[in-house]
Amino acid sequence: MSSAVYEAELAPDDSIRLGLLLFACSASLAGLLLILSWPATAAAKAAVGLVWLLACAAEVHAFRRGMSRICRIRICADGSVVGVDRTGATLALRLLPGTVVLDRFGWLRLRFDDGLRYGELLAGNAAENEQWRRLLVIWRQRRRFGGPPGS
Repeated sequence: MSSAVYEAELAPDDSIRLGLLLFACSASLAGLLLILSWPATAAAKAAVGLVWLLACAAEVHAFRRGMSRICRIRICADGSVVGVDRTGATLALRLLPGTVVLDRFGWLRLRFDDGLRYGELLAGNAAENEQWRRLLVIWRQRRRFGGPPGS
């Protein structure tokens, strides 16, 4: 006799995604202002500032690429993770160390098959959302299924 698959399927909130993008851009500019305030030569500040802006731009670009690929995340009880795109096609994902799930928030560090690393901030309430409740149950039992180390 087969049993039903236990999984949580969550849809990231577009307003949280936008907030993360705005926060990342603000943090990038704040870092640049700190670099410009260093007691160093103008050439050194310019070089470090350029490297900083390029690194920040690469992170924001990776976030936007990951964000555009998936509209739902499915986490199964066996620890497997799948992204679902807008057409309904599935993309294999892997949970990375640093993933944290709390009662109301979760930060999922994910990697696509092509190597793109991506973070997704999720929010939920187990009292109001069955999928969030399922996520919490899966997360609490993850060690039994070989969950990601360091998480």
